[in-house]
Amino acid sequence: MDEKDDPYDQNKTPYRWLIFGLFVMSILISSSTSLVFSAISPMLATTFNVLELWVNMCANVFNFSQIPITFVAMYSYKHYPTAWVLRVASIIFVAGAWIRYLSDSNKTFVPLLAG
Repeated sequence: MDEKDDPYDQNKTPYRWLIFGLFVMSILISSSTSLVFSAISPMLATTFNVLELWVNMCANVFNFSQIPITFVAMYSYKHYPTAWVLRVASIIFVAGAWIRYLSDSNKTFVPLLAG
């Protein structure tokens, strides 16, 4: 389908980025609130010898990464077979799991952001 034929182009509001930004902020605030009161935050902060603020910000980094990954996923599903997209996503997921595991075994916090 050509971009000129896209029926959703006619329905875009000029406030769409404001609406999108407010939506993102509400997601970040709600996830931060749930993590601040989480029982695991102090334990993770003690384990990695960082402030609880950094543990909570780590969750916000994961939430921010969902935004560009959504666009990558839409592009990938549009241009590549579903099986290929799911295989690549699975490989990335496993690589992130290994990074998080190695960060825990080495007691280093910074690689958690990449994992």
